[in-house]
Amino acid sequence: ETTTSKYIPRETLRRVSTPQAYRFDLLDSKYHEAYEKEIGIYGSHYTNTMMVELGVKLHFAAGSDKNIKLTTKDDLEMFKAYLKADKDNWYKNFWSNAFMKLGDDYLENIYYLRRYLMAAGSQGEFPVAFNGGLWRWNRDVMNWVTPHHWNTQQQYWGLCAQNDCQLMAPYLDTYFKMIPSGETLAKEYGASDDALLITEAHCFTGEQTGKDREDMRNNFTPASQIASLFWDYYAFTGDKDFLKSKAYVFMKKAANFYLEKLQWDAEKKEFYFLSSLYESADISYVKNTISDRNCIEQLFRNCIKAATLLKTDKDKIAQWKHVLNHLWKISYE
Repeated sequence: ETTTSKYIPRETLRRVSTPQAYRFDLLDSKYHEAYEKEIGIYGSHYTNTMMVELGVKLHFAAGSDKNIKLTTKDDLEMFKAYLKADKDNWYKNFWSNAFMKLGDDYLENIYYLRRYLMAAGSQGEFPVAFNGGLWRWNRDVMNWVTPHHWNTQQQYWGLCAQNDCQLMAPYLDTYFKMIPSGETLAKEYGASDDALLITEAHCFTGEQTGKDREDMRNNFTPASQIASLFWDYYAFTGDKDFLKSKAYVFMKKAANFYLEKLQWDAEKKEFYFLSSLYESADISYVKNTISDRNCIEQLFRNCIKAATLLKTDKDKIAQWKHVLNHLWKISYE
């Protein structure tokens, strides 16, 4: 017919495009079944129609015209253009997030270079490598292979304050996933199941490689310093779901280690703590290091704020406040 007085309602139409996806075990079994039954195999065959003919229920997901199938050289060029457009748009939005005006070109250039380094390097699964990020003179050869907490955290200081919170994701996700290995290490030091300890040197996949190094094994500050960046993310985003599901979980476990390892001096009526300094000499323990005191104070105060916001752990709040009111006095010599 060359004319019509009927139409198909648009809301009932769907345009289907590649790729389609199936679980391998299902696909494998259905192809064997199709060959046996000679269904959807011979002539013009198509996986989706074969599945339907075999009684499989199909599900649709929203797609994009940019999700193209790479078959020809022209497809590849189009794909490159899509990638470049997405990258350019992302950086346009990124550079508008923050700016710095100091009146000193050298310092301003350092600020913008650092932002670029983090934007380009802190969007993967793991935190950016502290000794050069994506750019190293000897390519993939690194002088320090094992990540070091102190150096790594410095790459993430100030990101939230400069409105680059999205770049924190690899760091926060990595250390949240590290909780189980941190709990295991804490138990090796006599803490409970709900405490957390992370060594200075470790792998991003969780191995606590610094636990047997004499100059690191009794340095207990890393988990609390990592916890401060979890709190920073909440403080600058106001993301209460993140606070409840991730930040407070990590912070509380880090605080529990200190709660359980602090000792009471009945004569002085104050708590004291035995630990070693960061990459110190081979000394097993030092009493009342300033680094531990600062970490305890910051961590406990942030935990109190978080628990109060979440309306939880009244008993813990009382414990944290009691410790803060009875920490050893800072002395200078």
